[in-house]
Amino acid sequence: MRFEGILTQWHVERGYGEITPLHGGQALFVHISAFPANCAQPQQNELLSFEVVAGSKGQKQAARVMRPKPTPTLAEAPAQRPRPPRPALKPRRPWLAYTACAVLLLMLGVGALIGLDYSQADGRHVAKLLGHKPVAGTRLAAGANVLH
Repeated sequence: MRFEGILTQWHVERGYGEITPLHGGQALFVHISAFPANCAQPQQNELLSFEVVAGSKGQKQAARVMRPKPTPTLAEAPAQRPRPPRPALKPRRPWLAYTACAVLLLMLGVGALIGLDYSQADGRHVAKLLGHKPVAGTRLAAGANVLH
């Protein structure tokens, strides 16, 4: 069973000290070997978590000593990490729309050339489109004079 206590004495040069349990009881002997191998040097008045075992002379001592993880207060709690930005969407290539526009422009251009060709021929085609009847004896229809 784990207990918590305060390191009340620590002899740096000798590597041992005493832990006083938080909930009362006698001070327990603690050796540097009871701490994890990769931890920092213990400090006096430090809060520690430990287990109680019988020592070599039958006295109680602290074993498997750890530094408890402090519970952060609301002010000390780290803020939530912001979400990474979403990757940009790939631009869609509206090739179908571009193709349709190109075909439409091509058709308009061909239609304009054909219309220009008919209007320069003799005017009858333009007159027919405009709904005019050619006047007898004239080469051009009434609407064709405007185009020339």
